[in-house]
Amino acid sequence: MKTVRRVSQLLFLLLFLVLFFQTARQIDWADGRMSVGAFLPADFFLRIDPLLGWTALAASRTFLVSVALWTVPVLLLTLLFGRAFCGWICPLGTLIDGADKGVRPIRERRTNRERSWPRLKYYVLAAVAASALLGSQLVWLLDPIALTFRSLTLGFFAPLDRAVHALSAVPGLGWMESPAVFPDQRAAYGSGFAALLMLAAILAGGVLSRRFWCRSLCPLGALLGVVARVPLFRRRVGTGCNECTLCQRDCKMDAIGAKGKRTSTAECIFCYSCDELCPQGAIRMAPGKPEKSLPLDLNRRRLVTGIGVGAVWGLGASSALARRSTRDGESRITGKWLIRPPGSAAEELFTERCVRCGACMKICPTNGLQPALSEGGLGAIWTPVLMPRVGECSQNCNLCGEVCPTDAIESFTIPEKEHLFIGRAVINRSSCVVWESHKQCLVCDEVCSYSAIYWLDESGAEIGHPTGEGDAEPSQGFPYVDPARCVGCGICEYNCPAGGPDAAIRVTRDGDKRHLSREEQRAWQAANWTEREGKPPLR
Repeated sequence: MKTVRRVSQLLFLLLFLVLFFQTARQIDWADGRMSVGAFLPADFFLRIDPLLGWTALAASRTFLVSVALWTVPVLLLTLLFGRAFCGWICPLGTLIDGADKGVRPIRERRTNRERSWPRLKYYVLAAVAASALLGSQLVWLLDPIALTFRSLTLGFFAPLDRAVHALSAVPGLGWMESPAVFPDQRAAYGSGFAALLMLAAILAGGVLSRRFWCRSLCPLGALLGVVARVPLFRRRVGTGCNECTLCQRDCKMDAIGAKGKRTSTAECIFCYSCDELCPQGAIRMAPGKPEKSLPLDLNRRRLVTGIGVGAVWGLGASSALARRSTRDGESRITGKWLIRPPGSAAEELFTERCVRCGACMKICPTNGLQPALSEGGLGAIWTPVLMPRVGECSQNCNLCGEVCPTDAIESFTIPEKEHLFIGRAVINRSSCVVWESHKQCLVCDEVCSYSAIYWLDESGAEIGHPTGEGDAEPSQGFPYVDPARCVGCGICEYNCPAGGPDAAIRVTRDGDKRHLSREEQRAWQAANWTEREGKPPLR
């Protein structure tokens, strides 16, 4: 069974990596969607994580059946087999087991006594739960599935993309660069090193003890441990036990006590090491009548401290100026460059649901979605932000809505993007060559996916494309942005030829209407629509 467990770990880790890299770009024109994943959703592991799902629901004070149902299989598995998810399925647990073997000589040379604080993870869970109940997510920082996905996206995916791109230039290796795996642009993410360093620190925890993260810090393990207090299947010790304590000394989770005869079901991960090691064959994993488990023995003061830490974070993040709302529900964002992906919920609800997994950033074909740092305040750290100068929101893409596990970005079709307003382009007349120098430039008009650029002459009369050849020709008109057509995709900003880091046309969050429902946004567009010469009519 120990061999079977290792095979299960490797298969689930392989599945995790396959889904991580899997991105199909074919568009199903029947319903206007892009396919993501051939046999399982690309965010499968994120969806089945009960800690991610239920804290997102608690923070947003909403109940989404689609989110809750995905977590049921793991909860049922825990009721039957205890924390078997941690020992058989969790990809981070598998990586930790592999890393522990590498640092084992260092651990044994440093000390003969392993150091861990198994109760600490329950205090971490209390902090996560308290922050969620007060309307601010903290789970994204320490949840193992979100942490692993985010670390691989921000810290590993971009270097791998560049390495594969360099190797694909070698004759005979062109097959290595697949557009279905990597974005159209070279991947690059802010704070990627910090994300990768966090994962490296977790893997290096094996210097202190085997599975140090799982023993001491993992809030998902703590949640499953609470659910697994009385599992159907559990470790049972027969009458042949001679109390040699070999199993107790070898247990990687420190789940065995009372000279090997009692077990903490909240810690046991069904690794079968004790069963294989027992010289008397007295240990088995089997169903039967409930037995008294080793107590959790939590310290009340520390539990209250954990709740207090979560409450301070929740109150501080949820009361930030960046998340205040006006009377009509529109968020007052302090940073005008905080542009969210299309389909995103209203800002306050978005930050409550978003678990910062990085799935939307990884799957964005233009690399335009980047992790936020200070743009949205304390409660929006590492949430996705569209940076059009890096990459626009492609017109024929809805992948971010397909991979979001908590509906922070709700699923949408490609035709719906015409009335999902995430911002508005604004022309800087002091740097636009047409306005400032009266030279010819049609780039923003030519690339606009939604025909939102129109032209007026000096008298204010609308004209078609200005005529003229060469930069020295005087323009017959000046460009303007139609607010009813511009949804803030940023393709104009990305393609603007203006020199320097800032384009002459930039997208800001002015015009963001995510506080309105999709039907209300469509109705607003129809009410403000103006028919223009050479521009497509409202559909």
